[in-house]
Amino acid sequence: MKFLIINAYYSEFLRWFYDQNSGLDKLSYDEQMRIHDESLSGMADFYPNNLRKLGLEAWNIWVNDEIMQRTWAKEHNLPTERSWEWHFRLRRHVVPWLTRLENQKWIYTILAAQINYYKPDVLLNMETGLISTTFLREVKGDRLLIGWGNPGILTYAYYLVPYGQSPRQDWSVYDLMLAPQKGMVDYFNAHGITAKLLRHAFEPSSLRLLDPKSKKTVAVSFIGLLRGGNYKKRRDLLEALCATMGDNIFVWASDLDDLAPESSIRKRHQGHAWGRDLYQISAESKIALNCHSEQEEDFSGNKRLFDVTGLSTLLVTDLTRDLHQLFDVGKEVVAYRNADECYEYLNYYLEHDDEREAIAIAGQQRTLREHTYYHRMQELTDIVREYC
Repeated sequence: MKFLIINAYYSEFLRWFYDQNSGLDKLSYDEQMRIHDESLSGMADFYPNNLRKLGLEAWNIWVNDEIMQRTWAKEHNLPTERSWEWHFRLRRHVVPWLTRLENQKWIYTILAAQINYYKPDVLLNMETGLISTTFLREVKGDRLLIGWGNPGILTYAYYLVPYGQSPRQDWSVYDLMLAPQKGMVDYFNAHGITAKLLRHAFEPSSLRLLDPKSKKTVAVSFIGLLRGGNYKKRRDLLEALCATMGDNIFVWASDLDDLAPESSIRKRHQGHAWGRDLYQISAESKIALNCHSEQEEDFSGNKRLFDVTGLSTLLVTDLTRDLHQLFDVGKEVVAYRNADECYEYLNYYLEHDDEREAIAIAGQQRTLREHTYYHRMQELTDIVREYC
């Protein structure tokens, strides 16, 4: 069985990554892919690598990485000329203005060629908020088409439009939707689209890419998104904690545009953290803070749950209705119900090293026992075999 997995990077990450890796465009496609995978950004090679361990063929496509995609096209003698479109807008909301922008047709030209080249039995689109369902219908054929139902796809309209996708999506093109938390599974099933639960996970091989001599020098860290209407709860929590905890808390986020100039978060902000840096900061933290978005509707589901515990760092997270299905609350992770309780837990476990470390170790053992990408790919193949 052959899997082709469509992924994409945050545009902010791509800008940062190529600033850090000058000359990458001169390397072969395989070398570029290796360097990307070792950056540990997104899900890196966690899906295809573990599917291969199960004896299957699998490949990743980072569909919006123009440099890497055009390198693949060049190596396969696929012409991809740049083309431009005129876009009309009102400058200052009054003056008619035409702007020439490069279109994104190259994405679909190259992706169609890759689907034809790899000839997958299963096409897994992890970017349902990006790839046009019209395009997918054209290339689907008789293969199994699976979509990824991350909560963000329901509201991130700005993410869709530049790539030719309509915010009004036609989910019927998919044979099956996968989602990392139960709320999204319920959503799709309620709308007549078959959906299955496939949670995020931790990749143990990422540990070998981190500094083995690192110490727990960061008291409390938070790494994640703060922008947009889906993170008000998270911003409110961090505002309260940053105003009271001083040098005991540090925040990494790529965009602070939604924060007031006098925000207490700005005073604790350390910049952004991508890929391996994100893992290293979490590994060097005594405590890593987690708070789900409003989209997740009181269900556990984000990737931070497994990354933090897998790194043997104490996870302090918001109490959701199904957290107990993943971890033994109080013994493997710590869960709070409100900002006051969160503050109390953070201070308590900063002062009680032995208890903090015991929970962190137990959390890591649980994650390595049940929540790795190898476990998830076993679940994925079991699901796929129901439909193939």
